[in-house]
Amino acid sequence: MMPRPNAHWLLSASLSLNVFLATAVAVGLAWHGFRPPPPPPDPMEIAAGMAVKLPPADAAILRQAFAARSEVFARSRDLHSGTPARIRQVLEAPDYDPQTLKTIFAEARAAHEAMDAALEATMIEAFGQMSPASRRKLAEWEPPGSRRP
Repeated sequence: MMPRPNAHWLLSASLSLNVFLATAVAVGLAWHGFRPPPPPPDPMEIAAGMAVKLPPADAAILRQAFAARSEVFARSRDLHSGTPARIRQVLEAPDYDPQTLKTIFAEARAAHEAMDAALEATMIEAFGQMSPASRRKLAEWEPPGSRRP
């Protein structure tokens, strides 16, 4: 006859395993929750990805339209990428200044809106100069990381 395992030992082992697994899951969720979001895609990289699908003449139109607004894109991107550090400075300061934080948020929002407006104007302008066949190709293009429903 085989000796029966001690029920107390099995209970302890089971509880220990459950605590270990719960801790591993909690740490994994917490770790993934604190990763900063990826930066917005660079408009010039978007244009390069779109241009690959186009005939040379229409690809040149697209590149030229994006290049014409590259300074707006760069300014908006630089302000956007510097915003977290500026917020951190306000939060770390001995005297909290809510007005400074409001100004930072307003500037970031304005930069985001400027980027959106420049992207819209660039695409409207470039797509209007392209052939219908190129516009159809762009209708099928998907930005990196996007998924169609």
